[in-house]
Amino acid sequence: LVGNGTLDPAPLVERLKDGRIKWLVFRRSIEFHHENTGCWPPEATSLFPKYFELASTEAGLFIYRHR
Repeated sequence: LVGNGTLDPAPLVERLKDGRIKWLVFRRSIEFHHENTGCWPPEATSLFPKYFELASTEAGLFIYRHR
């Protein structure tokens, strides 16, 4: 969606940075999403390691909280 111009990643990026998105819950690690940007815009995945830290892994889920 980002590649064809349907989705503007700017609002998502802004919310990831300022903490309005407080939690991320993934089936795979942040590192996986950063390296395999098929689902998330690269502008967003590049922020994950800087703004989010692993809080827990439960039931096969990676739970990250905003720093």
